[in-house]
Amino acid sequence: MVNDNSNKNFGRSWTSCLPEGVGHINDISNEAVWTLSSAKEGMGIHQLLDDREDTFWQSDGLQPHTITIEFQRRTPIDFLVVYLDYKLDESYTPSKIQIQTGSSVLDLEDPKTVTFSEPTGWQLIDLRKEKTSKKQQTSQQAFAIVIQIVQNHQNGRDTHIRGLRVLGPGSAHKNMLIRALARNEALAQHFSDLYFKKTIFSNGTIR
Repeated sequence: MVNDNSNKNFGRSWTSCLPEGVGHINDISNEAVWTLSSAKEGMGIHQLLDDREDTFWQSDGLQPHTITIEFQRRTPIDFLVVYLDYKLDESYTPSKIQIQTGSSVLDLEDPKTVTFSEPTGWQLIDLRKEKTSKKQQTSQQAFAIVIQIVQNHQNGRDTHIRGLRVLGPGSAHKNMLIRALARNEALAQHFSDLYFKKTIFSNGTIR
């Protein structure tokens, strides 16, 4: 059982896994429409996106399991961060996933494959592109992200993911707000409550 103090800090703890010198980064997860390939009752998108480490999405169907994230406009994307806990979830923990981005779910680029070995905590997935001329990394521009869970540990059938965020480049003003929320738990909870009140859940989709 996870205590309340742990859950209060969970939603902002992904910042600890960001690379040094990355600059201003924003959580843009709530700007998208989310769809799951399947979900066990009471273990769907709300549990995937809430700020709790003791809740999770559990798939409930045939592999591969997918998470589809769609934005209304072309959006700059830098990272995905995914919270996994092998100690609690064992064979439900993903060991191999593939991520594709593109202009739509019907026009996706070649997949990026990521593997995990008994992970615990936030896992960083870098989606930035590298400029060949100056060897600088730039944001991925996409309307859609498709995440496919290809394999679980111990060949498990269904999967558990306890948290997932989409991160994009931010402004200094927004970054100041993020720091303010991190210092003020009551304010952070207020904005979290407003977000979920505006959210509509139906048929595995969040809008």
